Amino acid sequence: MVLICYPNHQLWSLVIYFIIFIFITPIYFFIFISLLKLRRANNIISDLLSLSFYTVFKLTTTLFVDFFLFHEDLPFAQIFLNGAYWSIVFRAHGIVLLTIHRYLVIVKPLSGLTHFIQNEKMLFILVRFWIPPFIFNVILFSDNRIQFHFANILTFAMDTSIVNRYSKLIITFLAISCLLCFFSYLSIIVFVRTRAHTMSPTSKRELSLALQMCLPFAGLLALLMYMTFLNIFATNNNSSMIQWIRGFFSLINGIISFIGPITILLFNIELSQKIRELVFNNKNNSHPDSSIRPSRNDNTAKLRFKTAHHVFSFQPRS
Repeated sequence: MVLICYPNHQLWSLVIYFIIFIFITPIYFFIFISLLKLRRANNIISDLLSLSFYTVFKLTTTLFVDFFLFHEDLPFAQIFLNGAYWSIVFRAHGIVLLTIHRYLVIVKPLSGLTHFIQNEKMLFILVRFWIPPFIFNVILFSDNRIQFHFANILTFAMDTSIVNRYSKLIITFLAISCLLCFFSYLSIIVFVRTRAHTMSPTSKRELSLALQMCLPFAGLLALLMYMTFLNIFATNNNSSMIQWIRGFFSLINGIISFIGPITILLFNIELSQKIRELVFNNKNNSHPDSSIRPSRNDNTAKLRFKTAHHVFSFQPRS
């Protein structure tokens, strides 16, 4: 039996997590509203669900310890621990999909696969984003031999075989995800260095959007390194180091979601503009510039005649 917990002397990491969560959630909300019309809100949804799930988990297990101890027949421990791995898989899957999409649009803009993805219907987008990781999680991260145990704080108790299997599976999944992202970015860099002078404006725009995924990719690498070191110390039975490393899980797990809004605001100019319009309610066309209006006393007012394709303007001579 193995106990998994957050050591008391590292509660500061949870405090930092909650502070960032309070500030970042409103930004996520505005980004989510702005992306709904663009059919690209899936990754934001997975981030919001992950942050909300982890926050509810930590608050409830900290404030209502007695409730969980007196209701051991309910599968709360299974839901919370398996849910943490589910959220990692969903977010990593979304980052990989977005990175590969940028690669196809920039490096292979004329391929049939790129054309198919660019014109994909909403239903297929939802299926591609949610169904594969859902099946993966159901098969590999749904063990029911997990229980709560109280040792100064509420902890998870499970067999060593479960811990080892979960660790190896999540490390393998993250390693494959990081490799796919790495080779995609490497191909983009090679393409840009060799054909920068022939890139279309659309490709240049997609390149700036590709930079938006660099920091989430770095977050994946950090999570991979975290899980790898945790597995190494677990193999060597270094319990003190294991508990010390586990104390950073809240920040390492949250970093992928926390840096998402920052990268969007930095590299996605169009979306940033939409968010500003949504927050301050000042659309560009709602307050037309008075400098472009013709004066009422202007004797040279233009007469405009529209045809099917053109607009002709005539200005009478004085």
